[in-house]
Amino acid sequence: TVDTTDNPTQPTILKLHVYIEEMVKIEPEIVLWRVGEQPDSKSIHIMIADNSSAKIVSVISDNPALKVKLTELKPGKEYEARITPESAAQPAAATLMIRMDYPPDNPETKYAYARIK
Repeated sequence: TVDTTDNPTQPTILKLHVYIEEMVKIEPEIVLWRVGEQPDSKSIHIMIADNSSAKIVSVISDNPALKVKLTELKPGKEYEARITPESAAQPAAATLMIRMDYPPDNPETKYAYARIK
């Protein structure tokens, strides 16, 4: 609340609406295969906000059966992570760690997921 001299007994309420753009956008955040499906590659797109100086350093799968390859589509702004399962014969899951170089003293890690179910 803000007190003014206009009417000291009646406080004035100010509302502040703020839009904070996401620094990193991941679409989709999860890729899925069905057990028995062809183990074709699926992609996750990673976009960096225009006003951000962050860069993607790597994308690592915590499950070696779900391999990931990172490609830079637009330098420093748009990336594609292609996830390829060795096989989709049985259920599997992986957490994909998307490592950035920002902020410099404590770089952020974002996450995406891959599952065979």
